[in-house]
Amino acid sequence: ELDEDYVKVSSILGEFYDVFGEEAQRKGITFLHEDNVVHQHIICDGTKIREIMINLLSNAIKYTPDGGTVSLITTELPCSEEGYVRIKTEVTDTGIGMSKEYLPIIFESFSRERNTTAGKVGGTGLGMSIVKKLVDMMGGTIEVQTAQGKGTEFTVCVPMRAQTEQRPVEKITELEGLKALVVDDDFNTCDSVTKML
Repeated sequence: ELDEDYVKVSSILGEFYDVFGEEAQRKGITFLHEDNVVHQHIICDGTKIREIMINLLSNAIKYTPDGGTVSLITTELPCSEEGYVRIKTEVTDTGIGMSKEYLPIIFESFSRERNTTAGKVGGTGLGMSIVKKLVDMMGGTIEVQTAQGKGTEFTVCVPMRAQTEQRPVEKITELEGLKALVVDDDFNTCDSVTKML
């Protein structure tokens, strides 16, 4: 079920840049980001957008060796539905890539490319199936381009309602000082979510 809320695109991108930029720096990876969105204020399910991006970016950094590059580019495209825009997000890495044989099952639960399991890279094989389900729920699309040893590019395109009136950011005093427990078998995911919280 989608939970629509008011979101500022540059704020979300800033969160990802802060969290994953630090993680990339530790691995010696160059992390680039670019914001080409005109309508910065949109209405969407911000939690699910964050979940999609956490999965894509944590995988990109996880599977990119030291000295590589990960980029996050967000672009606004026109939408045929009035009052909406399409937000296209491209996550590209110069990592280990995937084989053409693996692509037909990439979004299946518990599927993992052989070169990642042989390299002992941790994970359950659920991340991409979750991403696909969330993108489908939002009426969007996801495409993959990859080559072994050269890297991978994921392109997600999701329609979102544009908010033309600026709304002041409200502080939720009830949430101040609360504690949260973050649990996942992947350290990078836990680390990223913890920093966002």
